[in-house]
Amino acid sequence: MCGNEAYNLRYVPYVYDSSSGRLINPKKNFSNFTLSDSTISNSIFGFGDFVLIVIETDYISNVLTVPNTALNTDDTGTFVYLISASGAKVRKDIIIGNTNSIYTVVVDGLEEGDLVYVPN
Repeated sequence: MCGNEAYNLRYVPYVYDSSSGRLINPKKNFSNFTLSDSTISNSIFGFGDFVLIVIETDYISNVLTVPNTALNTDDTGTFVYLISASGAKVRKDIIIGNTNSIYTVVVDGLEEGDLVYVPN
């Protein structure tokens, strides 16, 4: 995102020498991206602009996720605390799947609607 607009980017890979496997220009070893839509000029970005780049590695639909801060681990595995009807915290063992820096997929052990304790 730049400003309030979202744009799709295309990664421009490093250029390697086919015989040696080395970078053609090792002093220029930073990631390079261009706009995917060729009808939009790269000039929409100015020197010093800050952008947020989201790299989508996997897209999984219809899954149950919890914030990573809700996860706990001990010798027996991963668990969360559910909030019972009386307001007490109750341990619930879970099996986790894919994760990112914010959320983790819960493969087994929770159901939609379970009230999970998430510390501040």
